Amino acid sequence: MKSFVLLGCLSMVNFSLLAQSQPASPSSRPVTKEMQEIYDRANAKPTTSIITTPTRTEPTRSKPEKTSFATTGDFRGRSYIGIKAGGNYTTVLNENTDAELNFAPGYHAGIVFNAALGNVVSFQPEILYNHNALKAKQFGDNYTFTSSSIDIPLLFRFSFGNQTQFFVNAGVMGSYLLKTTSERAGTKFKNDLSDWEFADRTKFSGVAGIGVAHNLPKGQIFLEARGHYLLGNLSEGFYKSDALRDFHATLSLGYLIPF
Repeated sequence: MKSFVLLGCLSMVNFSLLAQSQPASPSSRPVTKEMQEIYDRANAKPTTSIITTPTRTEPTRSKPEKTSFATTGDFRGRSYIGIKAGGNYTTVLNENTDAELNFAPGYHAGIVFNAALGNVVSFQPEILYNHNALKAKQFGDNYTFTSSSIDIPLLFRFSFGNQTQFFVNAGVMGSYLLKTTSERAGTKFKNDLSDWEFADRTKFSGVAGIGVAHNLPKGQIFLEARGHYLLGNLSEGFYKSDALRDFHATLSLGYLIPF
């Protein structure tokens, strides 16, 4: 009897050892996270990925807006170029002449440059054509004298104000005589200047003027009164006190544009 019981116990031990030595079936193994990921990768359908290339966006460069004078509200310190024209009045300032002097109309026209040196001061050279005339009566005869010249004033201009400006200018002027004529009793003569040297034809004067200017969005319009007083020529230098000295008064209207 004891031998049967012992044999039965040994049989049970062998079966239990056999059960432990056999590998577990796959269905009984616990599924780990790593195993699930491997399975998913192996059985997943291939996906087509769309690769997008980032486009480079260029910064938008806006063109700088042109600043007009009307926008800034400041018209001072501007440089200009333009034209002017007007009328001339000529007389002789000397007490040694006994001729009776009368008015004869003259005119001028030319180009004006105005270079700003600051908000108030500017340098203003000009190139002008001047035609001057003078009537005189002496010993019962009537005379008319005319002269034409190229004049180059070199002025400093002082402007006060903003949109509407009042200004004064002063400087010197060089003149090159082109021709002269004389008329007596209705007969006109053209004076021969062929034997005149360059120094004889070139004169210099003192200049001063006053005027008003109004600034527009695209330019400046001005009205100016000016006087030229003859000082001498390159041949003789400054004239002596008893010499006849021409005085020219001019009234000009002009238009300038900024640059």
